[in-house]
Amino acid sequence: MRIIVLEEGAGSDEPLHKRLRREGFEAEGAGSALEFYRSMAMDSYDIVVIDAGPSDQVGLEIASWLRRKGGVGIILLTVGNRPQDRIGAFESGVDLHLAKPVAGDELVHGVHSLARRIVRGEMRVPAPVTAEPRWFFDPVHWTLQAPNRRLVKLTAVETRFVQRLLIQSGAVIARAELRAELGYGTDQAGDKNLDAVIRRLRRKIEKATGDPAPIQTVHGRGYLFSAPIRLERRRTPAR
Repeated sequence: MRIIVLEEGAGSDEPLHKRLRREGFEAEGAGSALEFYRSMAMDSYDIVVIDAGPSDQVGLEIASWLRRKGGVGIILLTVGNRPQDRIGAFESGVDLHLAKPVAGDELVHGVHSLARRIVRGEMRVPAPVTAEPRWFFDPVHWTLQAPNRRLVKLTAVETRFVQRLLIQSGAVIARAELRAELGYGTDQAGDKNLDAVIRRLRRKIEKATGDPAPIQTVHGRGYLFSAPIRLERRRTPAR
């Protein structure tokens, strides 16, 4: 049973993933959202434990992304424990919500319970991820090709956005850099224009490919492309 624990800004003496290892799980930790997205892009896991620090909203957004991606059990640790906090967690697709501070034994029992559901086939286990880059970007023909070979036709603005995002593979690109690349100002209007581009592009990718858009928000830092990708001119698949 493979587990990854996002433990951003952890304050406990023993990281959660080390506690899970002592219980016999194959667990690894990610100390930041960026590290977490990179791990998810390169490998497959059965269970994800999200402790995204003091911001419950970050954890909810990551949980929503994971649920759209599918194939994993999700445990979310949050500061809030009001009914609306728990409802928000479950609406985001969380399988188990725990309020912090969480005792190690409570987490271990929660993981064991979720693992039993996966073993019994109540949840779909993700297929292994190959090392071959899954997405292809063609800046000449303004296209993205998904792992299922479906194409996304981009506009000129979307092509520039993706190209800037991929200049440094796996790196977070700040909003200021993206605004400058697209010719938007530093004012509120520029921010709204950038948000509109990202929102439309995510919807376009998901509609055209049936897959979650691998454009992830790293709060307080910017955006990154969170899946393996290769930049090259691709031949359009035969119809």
